[in-house]
Amino acid sequence: MKYRSTRGGLENSSFTDVLLSGYCSDGGLFVPETIPQLSSECLKQWKLQPFTYIAFEVAKLFINNNEFSHDELQTLITESYGQFVDSKQVISFQKLNNSLVIAELFRGPSYSFKDIALSPCARLIDKHMKKQNKYATVLIGTSGDTGSACLQSCRGLKNIDMIVAYPFLNVNDFQRRQMTTIKGNNLLVFPVEGTSDDIDIVLKQVLMDQNQVTKHNLCSMNSINWIRILFQAAMYIFIYLQTADDENENVELVVPTGACGSIASGILCRLMGVPIRLIAAVNANTVVHDFVQTGVLTERPLIKTWANAMDICIPYNVERILYFISNGDVKYVKQVMNEFETTHTLRLSKNMHDLLTQTISTCVANDNDIEQTIQLCYQKYSYLICPHTATAVHYALINDDHPQKKRVCLATASPCKFKEVYDKLNIQDCTIQSNSEEEPFTIMWCRGSNWLELVNTAIQNEPLVYCTNIPDKTLTLS
Repeated sequence: MKYRSTRGGLENSSFTDVLLSGYCSDGGLFVPETIPQLSSECLKQWKLQPFTYIAFEVAKLFINNNEFSHDELQTLITESYGQFVDSKQVISFQKLNNSLVIAELFRGPSYSFKDIALSPCARLIDKHMKKQNKYATVLIGTSGDTGSACLQSCRGLKNIDMIVAYPFLNVNDFQRRQMTTIKGNNLLVFPVEGTSDDIDIVLKQVLMDQNQVTKHNLCSMNSINWIRILFQAAMYIFIYLQTADDENENVELVVPTGACGSIASGILCRLMGVPIRLIAAVNANTVVHDFVQTGVLTERPLIKTWANAMDICIPYNVERILYFISNGDVKYVKQVMNEFETTHTLRLSKNMHDLLTQTISTCVANDNDIEQTIQLCYQKYSYLICPHTATAVHYALINDDHPQKKRVCLATASPCKFKEVYDKLNIQDCTIQSNSEEEPFTIMWCRGSNWLELVNTAIQNEPLVYCTNIPDKTLTLS
């Protein structure tokens, strides 16, 4: 398997090139040059297998044996999911009624679905760097859950250093403490006076500097990294096989959506031959919904919501989606993405918009919808869901007129991380946890300071002046 850029400026790249990547040198994202096909017979053979088996089989399709042997790959995957609550049940299911099934994807160490892809991603990077006797520096911007999942997956690995930046005012106390109290000599965490989109803009500048990337072996484990898409594809295949009655039945998957990495993995599965229908559930930040509805993608101010890991207004994996639905038309993708980067607006042709709407549908759940859905689900089924999951369940509850339809809502995070919303709703539940561990001193990236310089200082491992404790949440943004 070889890889190329979505914009066509880079081709014939190896898996290890992609593994140690952020953005391609032409600004695009890595995708496979060919998409493997899964036959009905293959899906039938996989149906009763555990997730670790599916992850291994899917990984073999995209990872050349001369870069990682099958034995190495099997070992890495076994180690990755050995950290989960139950390595034999990485993904569990709850059937609330005949037409509402929840796929619980939060059984990993950070209580988020991101663990499913990030655990093997970290070990693959670490293993490759160990072979080279080198060290990688991983740069992460997070809107809520990615940061803690990355830190957990990299903690203790010998050939990776990690730098995480998070939007201080847009994460809750549990999410923040998850990041700031994870101990590891190879981990650095910074609060930022801004949004996750602001962070991504700066990190993209760093990751586009090829001299810096080469000198410090810089890469990302955000969903710009193809390995995230790969292992999330295995997740979709497993969910399908566990819920479909046979290998030809169509199953509808409702996906909480922010930067579009997860939904891009779902689209990849469709292209591989898995018969799924995809619904992208968004919160009050409706940029993806509006894009699918109108064919126009426009940046807009971010709205803070209960589903904060989805509080994103620049969904960078839209680029991969356009590549997939255009059958790899790199000229078109380059044209529209250059337009977006120049004007902050992207307009699809009618043909491309039609292809998009044939591939995914969307729904919106604002904070009021999220609160009502959490409460209804808890009262009716005695089942507590997180705010992100609630965006998907909201769709299922208002579209329950076809009880025979197979529908699965993806539960992307554990309820234990969102005490604030349950306090407001007067829900007391034993799954809700708190973390009172003392947080260390740290530096905030303040508005008006040179964030690029702060990132480069951290990358170069220069002495940092720890000038302030975790800032007061009364801090206001200009």
